[in-house]
Amino acid sequence: MYKQIFRSLFIPILATILLSSCAFWNGLLKGKEIAESAVVEFHNRLNAQQCSEIYEQADNRFKQQHEKNAALKACKTIHERLGKVKSSNLLGFNIESTPTETLATLTYNTEFTHVTISEEFVLVIEGDKARIVGYNLMQ
Repeated sequence: MYKQIFRSLFIPILATILLSSCAFWNGLLKGKEIAESAVVEFHNRLNAQQCSEIYEQADNRFKQQHEKNAALKACKTIHERLGKVKSSNLLGFNIESTPTETLATLTYNTEFTHVTISEEFVLVIEGDKARIVGYNLMQ
């Protein structure tokens, strides 16, 4: 009798587990794609010296940590000293999802006109958009 109950429950439980894991991986991949698109947009705006737009599109946590004039000055300094972004390659990523938010951390090896350097982006993903929470240059 227990074998019969086990058999009747095994397939539905297994199917639920498999479907849940597929949904998890789809969400993870979609989050990665959204975050990567935000990095491309950041690089395009940096190349076009659209520092105000970068700041305005950033998450409030970024704005709380960085006063607007200082952030704009840093953005312009990055553009002046490093040059334009020529190419960037994703080195690694991490997606952390909680019931209240999804955070993506992406690390790139980025070739600028004057130097190649690592960049780290921390982005919050909301729907189909990602906003910068943190940005770091690393040598």
